Amino acid sequence: MVTRRSPDPGVPGTLNAGQALDLAAAIEAHTVNPAQAMRLDHEVGRLSPGLSADVIILDRNLFEVLIEQVHATRVQRTWFAGRLVHDATTP
Repeated sequence: MVTRRSPDPGVPGTLNAGQALDLAAAIEAHTVNPAQAMRLDHEVGRLSPGLSADVIILDRNLFEVLIEQVHATRVQRTWFAGRLVHDATTP
């Protein structure tokens, strides 16, 4: 959504570069926007008091790495409704 290119070097080119989003908008496209579209934004989509605590912890800050490296990001922990459901940090 951001680079409009495949991270696979075997797939050359850019697809509709004019449709690229900045990183913040791409994240919202997967969080806030779907919640609003489904009319569930009073329950999910943001970290706010009273909303479901659905959270992921990543192995890097997406805003501090080269955009071409974002695809290599790994989820370390996932919480759903405030409950830990995935933990890649423990063996």
